[in-house]
Amino acid sequence: MRAIKNFFIQRWNAIFGRSNSTIEPNPAARQTQPRVANTTPPKRVSSHQPESDTLPPPPKKVEKTEVVEKPPIQIQIPPNMRTINRIFIHSTATPEGRHHTIDEIRRWHTLPPPQGNGWRDIGYHYVIYLDGSIHTGRDISVAGAHVVNHNTGSIGIAYVGGTDASGRPKDTRTPEQRAALNALLSELQNEFPNATIHGHNEFAATACPSFNVQTEL
Repeated sequence: MRAIKNFFIQRWNAIFGRSNSTIEPNPAARQTQPRVANTTPPKRVSSHQPESDTLPPPPKKVEKTEVVEKPPIQIQIPPNMRTINRIFIHSTATPEGRHHTIDEIRRWHTLPPPQGNGWRDIGYHYVIYLDGSIHTGRDISVAGAHVVNHNTGSIGIAYVGGTDASGRPKDTRTPEQRAALNALLSELQNEFPNATIHGHNEFAATACPSFNVQTEL
């Protein structure tokens, strides 16, 4: 229909001398408008915008383990305390890592031979367990039975251990035993400042306490 209309308009203009500027252009001849790309920048997301759905879960809170230290040993000095000039260090001469109680050691010392030594009480004044706990043996006001000919003016301390699995001498002190021994010696020296510290092996032909007291304490 548009073509017929244009035909009559052209004829009309030819007859009456009008220009054909009003002729409608052929739609097919229209140039396709170029498609303009969208240059609008994408919406910027603020760095402060919460992104809880993409964030990793917060780390778990690690509870701090409190280290509880054993209270210092309290030395009870009886009124009838004897004079102390030496402190001897011993081992129980038992295998590394094997627990023994002060009651067991007392039986070793007090049972009649051949089961034990036949003494009236445990020979040591203090025994230090593998966990570092310190246990009282014979009363310190009474001479012990731990170094022949040197019991009268001395105190005997033994740590549980002192040999390897085959019975050979070995310093088997645990870190707890080392700390406990140092603490106990410190307290004893406060009470008996003139006392010197020695290993059993300094006064007898023995490996006890399986380490050199003079170089390590």
